[in-house]
Amino acid sequence: MRLYSSREKWFWLSQVISGVALFFFAGLHFYLQHYAVAGGLRDFQQILDYLTNWWALLLEWLFLLVVTVHAILGLRAIMLDFGIHPKRTDILSLLAVVFIFIYGVELTLEILRWK
Repeated sequence: MRLYSSREKWFWLSQVISGVALFFFAGLHFYLQHYAVAGGLRDFQQILDYLTNWWALLLEWLFLLVVTVHAILGLRAIMLDFGIHPKRTDILSLLAVVFIFIYGVELTLEILRWK
């Protein structure tokens, strides 16, 4: 039987919490993008108008962060299963989360510049 360190327990708990948050943010995202709009789907101009509201932009960025953290923690677990050193997986995971989140924020800001 393998005993887990307290650090590993925190990673596991973080994945559980991000999974629960994922349900909340995904549901909110689908509602705001499909049901809160006449016609059932926003067109590009409506998306630009939606994202100019700072609350909507914050919600979308939080959704991106939760999805990214949850996915990368899952990939981290797979890397550990393949025997990659835990410190190396932690560094790769952190770099991936930071890179993907910054890229997503920059992409969103670039789309907003088209307005």
